[in-house]
Amino acid sequence: MAKPVRTGTRAGTRRSRSAGLAAITGFPATGPMVSAFPLGDYLAGTFGAFGAMAALRARDASGQGQVVDVSLYEPLLRILESVVVRYDQTGQKKPRLGNQMEEDVPRNIYPTADGGYIAISCGSQRIFEDLMAAIERPELKKDPRFASMALRVANRDAVDSAVKEWAARQPTGGALQQLVAHHVVAGKVNDIESVLADAHIIAREAVVAVADPALGSMRMPAPVPKLSATPGAVRWAGREPGADNQYVFGELLGLDGASIETLQRRNII
Repeated sequence: MAKPVRTGTRAGTRRSRSAGLAAITGFPATGPMVSAFPLGDYLAGTFGAFGAMAALRARDASGQGQVVDVSLYEPLLRILESVVVRYDQTGQKKPRLGNQMEEDVPRNIYPTADGGYIAISCGSQRIFEDLMAAIERPELKKDPRFASMALRVANRDAVDSAVKEWAARQPTGGALQQLVAHHVVAGKVNDIESVLADAHIIAREAVVAVADPALGSMRMPAPVPKLSATPGAVRWAGREPGADNQYVFGELLGLDGASIETLQRRNII
């Protein structure tokens, strides 16, 4: 009989660990920022699930199980690979630039005239030229300060100010329409109310309604990714502790009713 794959969590040490993400996040004048949601927890869960699937595949081939060991900080460190390599090879640290990127200019979030925000990202010369056409500043395409990405990086404040001044005079919808018409990589910064009302999100069924015995109907994100042959589904919002004891300990692990009752009586499960 094949050995099972062991999954789970380990108790952390008393000293917390950091991957360094906060140090490069935020604005220069205000210092580091952390995520507004538990990014490390969710990312560790994703990496852990991937590890479990890889381990199960290896078990199918070898008949041997193994431990899947994932910490909270390591997945964050994994997605910061370029920061690690850069410091190792050059001794340079990635600067904290707020919503801008060190290597792409202009790339920022711009306030609009009606209180909204537009995110714009120019990762190529073509997109930059399209953006200058969209904001009706065609003369800047020939400005020697902005003739290449390297030059725009060196003069980021000047080109960023031009885009900022244009966006401040535009309503959000009108600005976005003009940018899209010129093939600029741009998008509206949506709050959760706008997200749930978005026609594309509704059509994709990215959010689904789930029946909960205590709360009634509640909306939750749908499973990601979407699989064509074996699509996932949200079956419940949350289960009461012990709701699946019979299935897990009885059907999966093969314990009889008396053994399960003993574990429950001893407050083990």
